[in-house]
Amino acid sequence: MLIDISSATLRQMVGLSEQKEALMSQIQELDRQMAALQQPPGERPEAKSRVRPFTRRSATKRSQTRTPRGELKAKIIGALRAAGRSGATIPRAVRKT
Repeated sequence: MLIDISSATLRQMVGLSEQKEALMSQIQELDRQMAALQQPPGERPEAKSRVRPFTRRSATKRSQTRTPRGELKAKIIGALRAAGRSGATIPRAVRKT
């Protein structure tokens, strides 16, 4: 069926497929706009549909929210040592925190 296709025909099919995808994305955008217009004026998501530009967080903000390195490991090791040879269960560990 598709085995006997020449490279020129294949290139044309790829081009047509790309055009089809572009047109489908345009149709989806038009559908979104039409749906927004059909909603009552107070409920239109015009501001929500806009995409905000990506901004990086500063390194200082990120470091303030992080815990010191190895703190979780220390908590886990401490819980296991406190449990002794019987071991620790997850529900018991959750209750402690």
